[in-house]
Amino acid sequence: MTTKCPDCQKTEIIYNFDKGEVTCKNCGLVIEEAMPYFEEYREGTSKIPTKFKKGNIVKEQWLMDSKEKNISKIKPVINFLASKLKLPEYVKDDALKLYEEALYKAFCKGRSSIIVAHACVYLSCIIHNLPKTATEITEDSEIDAWKLLRAYKLLNKHFKIATYNPADLLPRFVSKLNLSQKTLTSSIIIMNKIENNKILQGKNPKSIIAAVIYLSALKNNEKITQREVANKVEVMEKTIRGIVKDINRLV
Repeated sequence: MTTKCPDCQKTEIIYNFDKGEVTCKNCGLVIEEAMPYFEEYREGTSKIPTKFKKGNIVKEQWLMDSKEKNISKIKPVINFLASKLKLPEYVKDDALKLYEEALYKAFCKGRSSIIVAHACVYLSCIIHNLPKTATEITEDSEIDAWKLLRAYKLLNKHFKIATYNPADLLPRFVSKLNLSQKTLTSSIIIMNKIENNKILQGKNPKSIIAAVIYLSALKNNEKITQREVANKVEVMEKTIRGIVKDINRLV
């Protein structure tokens, strides 16, 4: 039996015999996938291999291959996230398609399928210009936002599907901070001026958003502290200070 995670070297191993998985509690790595346990066959007790569900023929679980079982397990997860976030049907459908593509291209191998599913929902929202924060998607779940973002970055790098414009999140955070429309307009103007500038390449988009909103609020004489902005946008206060200096040099 596995006693140590090959990725993080921790010994907090979870053996889930119902799902046929061995996972690391610390980092979420799926270490092993095993066939589910079956009772001994007895004559006259076998089940019908297939059944009808909503007019479609559906395989029994024990006839599915490992990928089909994986998708069957993940569908309710994606459905739940779509319902919680009030996402349109097409966003949910594309999230499932992204997951299936990732699965069949072996992207999920060695990674937590639940985290990959959350990352696919995150990516589908971006593709359809419905940006959600990682915190919103992982809210009320046991998944850390940073694990989702790590999976998203790998997923997006692997498939080269989409990126999002940080400006798309400006209205949401300006509203959360109870700032004026003038500050939102100023924020958009500043964001357009600094877009694609080499000085800010590689910076966390949310940190740039926070710095832009803070500068715009000051410009419009709205009293707000860097700490307030940092708390709402969920970034470090010291990061905002550094990016504010960079932006001031650019504009």
